[in-house]
Amino acid sequence: MRSGKSTHTIIAALLAAGIALTAVLAGCTQASPAPAAPPAPAPVPVTPVPTETPVPATTAPAPGGSCRPGLTWCTDHCSDLAVAIGDCGSCGASCAGGQACIEGQCCRKGLAVCNKTCVDKESDDAHCGTCGNACPEGSICHQAKCVNVSIECPAGKSLCLDEKCYDLTTDNMNCGSCGNVCPPFSGCTKGVCVDMEGDYSDSPNIIINMPV
Repeated sequence: MRSGKSTHTIIAALLAAGIALTAVLAGCTQASPAPAAPPAPAPVPVTPVPTETPVPATTAPAPGGSCRPGLTWCTDHCSDLAVAIGDCGSCGASCAGGQACIEGQCCRKGLAVCNKTCVDKESDDAHCGTCGNACPEGSICHQAKCVNVSIECPAGKSLCLDEKCYDLTTDNMNCGSCGNVCPPFSGCTKGVCVDMEGDYSDSPNIIINMPV
């Protein structure tokens, strides 16, 4: 009987030893905790890249293109609305034949524009020589200058646009009218330029005034 109990005791001891060994081995094979992740690097500041400022067009870009300053996009081309006879003042506004586009206004050639109106600065009393230069009362605009036409002349003489008085019946430079100059070899008689080479010398009623 003693030998039987001894055998059971040995078996029990071996089983206990096996269980203990299994526990030890199980503890040794547990996975170790993962290492901590390294800290994330600090963000690098990004400097914004400046964008180029576009060159402004005279008008908003239309389908097809835009123009440099001073021009306007008209359908399929750039145009200067101040002088273009086909786009005078606005796209497609054409000036008639014999007209020019001046400051965006269609005017007869040779005229100027004052306050959006076509004027002749050579003779316009309100814009004599320059826009806004109005001739005073008693004056008119002649050859871009204000001329006083209210001067009183002696009897028998007439006032001309040089503000002087002349006898239009005898003056070779103002024969019959102011500025009518008699040609060479003629003289002013009774307001008419008379040819000195004709047969008029035999007539006692005609007096020939020699040019001076």
